[in-house]
Amino acid sequence: MKKLLIILACVAVPASLCAEQWQILGTRPMGMGGAFVAVAQGPIAQYWNPAGLVKSSANVSGVEIPVGANAEFTGDIIKNASEIGEMAKSFQGTQTSQRGGAAIDAQQVAAFAKTVSLMNKMNKPGTGALIEVAGGANFKFSKVALSVNNFTSIRSEPDY
Repeated sequence: MKKLLIILACVAVPASLCAEQWQILGTRPMGMGGAFVAVAQGPIAQYWNPAGLVKSSANVSGVEIPVGANAEFTGDIIKNASEIGEMAKSFQGTQTSQRGGAAIDAQQVAAFAKTVSLMNKMNKPGTGALIEVAGGANFKFSKVALSVNNFTSIRSEPDY
């Protein structure tokens, strides 16, 4: 019993915590810029404002399957990655020279130095990527509702 409690405590306590931004779930709420709380009705009302489930004037039954995705990039990460991608031809020439036993020219050395510089820029605080995916299924029949929604965030940033 004691081992089970220790295992449950380890699983229940997260390794790290971070704040997440509010997810705008559903097409109508997205079209309203997230101002949906006061008019929440239908299957997705339980996410926005559960009191909207019992509105007698808006007793809407149905199914909603909201899906959304968002990507945020900070610190010129896209620009730097694009420039590194453009230098791929220089790296192919460097590999060919190395395999053939030939010398590397100054242009190839400069491309390597520039790539190292760009990679260092991508490794500074304030640089990173955040990808968020949201989806779910919301059912409502009369005044009975069932909702399953999932919000997943993948974050990549330098850790100092």
